[in-house]
Amino acid sequence: AQDTALISSGYAVVHSAGNDTIAALTINSGNSLNISGGSLAVSGVTTLGGGLTVSDSGNATLNGALNGGTSGVLTISGGNLSLAATSTVNALNMTGGTLSGAGSVSVTNSFNQTGGSINKTGSLSINQSSGALTAGNITANTLGLTSAATVTQLTGTSITVPGLLTVAASQGIALNNSTNAVSSFTANNTGTGNLSLKNVAAPLTVQNVTNTGGNIEIENTGAIVVAGAVTASGSITKIAHSPITINSGASITSGGSLTLTAGSAGSTAAGDTVTINGSVSGSSVTLAGNSVAGNIPAGATIQASTNPAPTPTPTPKPTPKP
Repeated sequence: AQDTALISSGYAVVHSAGNDTIAALTINSGNSLNISGGSLAVSGVTTLGGGLTVSDSGNATLNGALNGGTSGVLTISGGNLSLAATSTVNALNMTGGTLSGAGSVSVTNSFNQTGGSINKTGSLSINQSSGALTAGNITANTLGLTSAATVTQLTGTSITVPGLLTVAASQGIALNNSTNAVSSFTANNTGTGNLSLKNVAAPLTVQNVTNTGGNIEIENTGAIVVAGAVTASGSITKIAHSPITINSGASITSGGSLTLTAGSAGSTAAGDTVTINGSVSGSSVTLAGNSVAGNIPAGATIQASTNPAPTPTPTPKPTPKP
């Protein structure tokens, strides 16, 4: 039978070599385990009240549930930690290494990522109860990011979500790295600050997005489909390098100007169209595409093409005869 490991009474244990499998693991508050080399697999439940670190070339696989939502701290600076079952931790700190596995993961209180990558095939939910939340390289089937302040991302990183990305903040949301690959997006900013997303998807489905204290700007390399209610106290800009479609029952309500642009400047693609089957409103409405169709609001400014106006060729003056 496999052994069960209990770390208590103020110990800092290091696993530096060897390949070991245990039945269950308990790390009490005030205790820690650092897997810096070799591998450790836990078949059953891991109860985390203290700290669990994976560093250097260490490799840890937790096949059972990880219960650490009250005081457990995960730290990854190297190696790989695989979470195969439902996992909850109070804090997650990443400076390197990889967090992987198919199990759903919930970070309940504190998140810090300055390096490394999260590559989960399950769901991931992160709550930053104090201060800003800054995301690095994150891949998850569904992803939730919640901050008491702002939600941003490190330069040069990407967020990849084949399912739904849900973001909530009170001082602004800025996910502006052009390599983001999110299939579906919903967001809510309850205070001051703007809300923005740059993305690559075919298409990006925009669900309910609300900003009570600023503007909304969404740019996608690919089509944009609006399937919910999009509301901002400021202006709203949506740029798709492909069609924009407002579904029946969906809406866009802007407290300022509203601009919907299908296709980049100079595009001649026939598919760069704006189709409005729901409702759109703003202090001014500009619809730009190679064609515009559907429930076009009265007074909207329609640009039939995103092509820039040609520069007029000057008429040559005749050369005077001597």
